[in-house]
Amino acid sequence: MTDANIKEIADLARDVRLQVLQTIKNAGMGHIGGDFSVTDILATLFSAVLKVDPKNPNKEDRDRLILSKGHAAVSLYSVLALRSINWSDPILLDQFPFREDPVRVLTRSIEIIKYLEEVCDRIDITELNQARNAQDALAAQATIWNALMKEKRFTR
Repeated sequence: MTDANIKEIADLARDVRLQVLQTIKNAGMGHIGGDFSVTDILATLFSAVLKVDPKNPNKEDRDRLILSKGHAAVSLYSVLALRSINWSDPILLDQFPFREDPVRVLTRSIEIIKYLEEVCDRIDITELNQARNAQDALAAQATIWNALMKEKRFTR
């Protein structure tokens, strides 16, 4: 790797960090830790390792990257935007057809927790213990499922 490659990677990583800061600031939510922790890796991959062609993104023999770190999505979006189309404006994450209302999200979470508490109260403990003692995973699963569905649909 040449000094020019290293400078290109460092420049991209710096631009990605700036893009992440702008994007998260504009969204009014999020945090930079997950994004910043993967920025150098993504900059290196997209600059010097992965075989990708921004002018031909659907090329058959291109490399593919699966990023299973959701908290780093803004960094990935930023790298793709900067490398593919030389995008320099902030990425607006809140331009989806909806934006979550934190109070509604919390209310829904509380409703789900209360429902799960009711489900736990409906579980037939004797039946579950019998399934455990018989080492019958399907019977245990049926017991939980029946509690979830409020009716006896499955038997073993």
